[in-house]
Amino acid sequence: MKIWAILEDTFRECLGKKTLIIFFLISTLAIIFLFFASGVNISTEQSGNISLFGNKNDGLDLSTLSGGILKAEAFFSIAIYAIGIFLSVFATADLLPGILQKGRIDLYLARPISRPRFLLGKFLGAVAVVAVNIVYAIGGIWLVFGMKTGVWNVRFLFSCLSIVFMFAVLYTVMLLIGLLIRNTAVTMLVPYLIIIIINPVLTQKENILAFIDNRIIRFLFELMYQITPKFSEVGTITRNIVEGTPVESWTPALNSLLIGLVVMGITVHIFSRKDF
Repeated sequence: MKIWAILEDTFRECLGKKTLIIFFLISTLAIIFLFFASGVNISTEQSGNISLFGNKNDGLDLSTLSGGILKAEAFFSIAIYAIGIFLSVFATADLLPGILQKGRIDLYLARPISRPRFLLGKFLGAVAVVAVNIVYAIGGIWLVFGMKTGVWNVRFLFSCLSIVFMFAVLYTVMLLIGLLIRNTAVTMLVPYLIIIIINPVLTQKENILAFIDNRIIRFLFELMYQITPKFSEVGTITRNIVEGTPVESWTPALNSLLIGLVVMGITVHIFSRKDF
């Protein structure tokens, strides 16, 4: 069995999840609502008006109008970044723990495919189905803004990459937890803790460490920051890209990439040697 067959099987399994269907429906409703709730009218070469959700601003110069549209797109990119990853984690958390059930894993491992390729196929399948949903949401909103405002901000489309990228990084963590614990709830809980509690606290490490003198605690705090995905920071990078403002540092993204590669490598190593 080729890796493509595992990817396709995982893709179909993910599509069967009601959570991803809900994600698709939410995206569709948002696109439709945005289409009818927004509009721009250019009254002169220098000014125009913009309406969004019933609020109308008249007499805006074109630079201000364009800036407002970019900020609106940045808002939607961050909303999809947070909500999309939250729903995607929920929908894919049981993929590996479910397969590792006694009897089912034996059927998969009996197929003519190596364990690393099998695991890679599961990973790519989950990321692919999430990518389809993200591209649909971002692409639909981009088309609406373009048609309604005449501002075709291509940078908005690039937010798809950062969103899918962060999910892929978090999913490597989910694969490792799912392999070690074999529990869907715990597999889902870990990335949520990273997103909601751990990363937001660690991003304030400079302010927190200013009140801590203990070297061991300071070392552990710094270590935790270095080995956890930078969810908040990558979200900030996403917003900056969409708005066209300079990205202060790409280090959080590079650090998250390294974390994902290392965690995936560890997971593949354990999975290849584990006796089921």
